[in-house]
Amino acid sequence: MKYLSNSSKLLSIGLLLLVAMHHLTGCRAGRTGRTGKDSVAVQPADSVTSAKLMVSAMYIDASKEKILGNFSRAIDLLDQVLKQNPNHHPSYFQLADIHHIGGDYASALYYIEKAISLDGDNVWYQVLHGDLLLKAGRYRDAVVVYREVIRQQPTRRIWHEALAHAQRMGGQGMAAADTYREILDEFGFDEEIFLKMLDIYESAGRHRRVEQSLQWLIESYPFETRYLGALAAFYYHRGQPDKALPLWQEILRLEPRNGEVRFDLANYYRSKGDDERAYRELYEAFKSPNLSIDAKVVVMTSYYHVTEKYPQLLEEAYNLLDMMVDRHPENPKGWSVYADFLYRDGRYREALEQFQRVVALDSTKYLVWEQLLRCAWLVYDFDALRTQGARALSIFPEQSLLYLFHGMGQLYGNNLSGALVTFEQGRFFVVMNDTLEYELQHAMARAMELSGRPAQAREIYRKTLRQGLLKPYMVADHYRYAVLWSDAEHLENLRMSPAVRNALTPSLHAVCQVWINLAGNRERGADQIQQLVSQYPEHYLVMEHVADMYHHLEKGVETEKAREKARDLSNGNNLWP
Repeated sequence: MKYLSNSSKLLSIGLLLLVAMHHLTGCRAGRTGRTGKDSVAVQPADSVTSAKLMVSAMYIDASKEKILGNFSRAIDLLDQVLKQNPNHHPSYFQLADIHHIGGDYASALYYIEKAISLDGDNVWYQVLHGDLLLKAGRYRDAVVVYREVIRQQPTRRIWHEALAHAQRMGGQGMAAADTYREILDEFGFDEEIFLKMLDIYESAGRHRRVEQSLQWLIESYPFETRYLGALAAFYYHRGQPDKALPLWQEILRLEPRNGEVRFDLANYYRSKGDDERAYRELYEAFKSPNLSIDAKVVVMTSYYHVTEKYPQLLEEAYNLLDMMVDRHPENPKGWSVYADFLYRDGRYREALEQFQRVVALDSTKYLVWEQLLRCAWLVYDFDALRTQGARALSIFPEQSLLYLFHGMGQLYGNNLSGALVTFEQGRFFVVMNDTLEYELQHAMARAMELSGRPAQAREIYRKTLRQGLLKPYMVADHYRYAVLWSDAEHLENLRMSPAVRNALTPSLHAVCQVWINLAGNRERGADQIQQLVSQYPEHYLVMEHVADMYHHLEKGVETEKAREKARDLSNGNNLWP
């Protein structure tokens, strides 16, 4: 209520001047009396004048206290003024303003209505009255008050806006729209006022009024592409895309690189069945940096689902992805969507690189870290599992899956003690996820086996085997352990387990079969190792098992060749120091 504070100051200053004038008049009278000619002037002021001076002084003091924020003191002084002069309307106004500031609208309304009853022509009293009526929810009464304010001050735009607001709040939508139109006619074009008027027409279903208003706007501002776009959007959403088309074309004539219009045109041509033209427009839209990344992400999400059913559209999708990240290289959303496509399509190494870009730009999304580390595990990038896993855990220390990934990075970095600690910490955070619990236990068993503690590893292996929640790499580890440590009982348990038979993939089934043969017939098993290498020469886990098989057969040269091949297929593998 800035204008109220200013009015209070003006009233205070006026009254101070009034007191000063009284004082100066009294001084002149005193000096004149000393001449002897006008001895009547030196007589004391009558009681009425004294009372007026006292009221003025108290009112000025009250105004000062109000300005200083000492409202209680101001109220006391104003009450004293009203005891002396019950018709002192400025005091009622000040009391109304103080209660208004304090949020006591009922009291404020009482005082402002008293002030108006004594001085109905004071526009500032009317303004405060209107504001209080609005806050009290008496919108129709506020409309009446603001009309009176406008009658007194028709050139003040703020009162017209207040009237429109009161009309709109009071359910007089079309009357408010008419007021907004009057504001535009009287005070000139204002986009905010125009949009408020348009919103009322739209809400009331007055679509013809909307169309006419937008047409008028374009005639007034023919080179403003936003206004052309607004009318085009109106036609498009009203099911009249052919009327929108020339407007979009005009926008492109004025702004050839307008991505939003290209995007709209893509939808238009797709609705017409012209997929080739639609894609061309979409590609041009993606080239434009002024089409928001969010709009592009929505399109690519649609492509994500469509390309699952129509893989022939993948080339289009990747072209758009390339354009999106090229135009928005600093936005992690684009890289994240790109990585999701790559991950779905089994391009894990490329997906890993994209996810690394994402966390470099924004490290706050847990699911991105999870996908990043999952990709690292799928391509056996043990360096990424170690380094990025440690970084992820520093941000999300309560996420148990991250401990598995980071621990595997430590395990394959030959940091067995560190891996054991990490796996144990991860188990502490597992909640209602048996599969993850047994993966962490299995990883602990593998670390114990590698550190020369087969008895401890055996207990964990047997426990996880009984649970039956096995993944292919876990089954292969079970067979390796049973053969390397001559655990015939465990080997028999593996043979009898239906969970083992159901879990294996073709590559790891072949690995397990060689381990079984090595347990029963070393020579026959040795012959099958080379077949395994020939069949899966680029499979990291196969080559890791092959190295251990040759080591079991004490074939040093073949062992080292297999280990080197496995290292070549991984990143940061130091399993064999």
